[in-house]
Amino acid sequence: MSRFHQLGRRLSVASVALGLVGVSVAWAPAVAHATPATAIVRALPGQAASAERSIAAAGGSISHRVDILNGFIAEVPGGAAALVGRDGIASATPDSSAHLLGKEGEYSSEKDDYSMYNTTKVTGAQKYWKTGATGAGIDVALIDSGVVPVNGLTAPGKLVQGPDLTSEGQVPSTAHLDGFGHGTHMAGIIAGLDDGVSPSDFKTKTSFVGMAPAARIVSVKVAESDGSSDVSNVILALAWVHKHAHDQGMNIRVVNLSYGLDASGRYQ
Repeated sequence: MSRFHQLGRRLSVASVALGLVGVSVAWAPAVAHATPATAIVRALPGQAASAERSIAAAGGSISHRVDILNGFIAEVPGGAAALVGRDGIASATPDSSAHLLGKEGEYSSEKDDYSMYNTTKVTGAQKYWKTGATGAGIDVALIDSGVVPVNGLTAPGKLVQGPDLTSEGQVPSTAHLDGFGHGTHMAGIIAGLDDGVSPSDFKTKTSFVGMAPAARIVSVKVAESDGSSDVSNVILALAWVHKHAHDQGMNIRVVNLSYGLDASGRYQ
């Protein structure tokens, strides 16, 4: 080989070597000084240990092990992108912010097909309100799991506590109160009305307004805190409503029952 060719070969090798050194020098500081970011990491089946080593090799650290993902929550310089393609890793996803859908200022009763605003609109209740049919003077007997007096059900005269026919009725701290949630939910749908809402504002889009917002709820508790009851209790509740429908100024014109059971005989 001529001296010219030998010199050219040495220069080529030196250029490649310098190029590799340049890549190495440029890459190492980039990883070391990159801002750590949270990554959600899934390991390949059976390779959690390998994925963990890859996280460490990338300069990262594991903050939580998450068995349901077969993976980790990790802080990694450069974030999830620094883990892509590394040994044992099935996926690496950047963490992101989240918020509850009920966050103030973002909920729209008009856009929610199942909001009370749209429910009263679709069923025609809002048209009845304009004619004065708001439920005023009418009591609705709610045979259910009791009612907790929450906003919308706390106005004076909005809620009458009838008998509590459950075992919880023997304990002052649980008597009449809804430990299951269903009764309170139904009471709101039937006659809920947010505090401070006047009859002229019944169609408001920013307040909770039930189907018959001026009606009164008479709660008859028959279901325990696990939602259980029995037919005999419901029959006793109906008997009480029939007997006392017009006692002490009450005017029970409607009874609400929301139950399911296995039928063992004819409906009669």
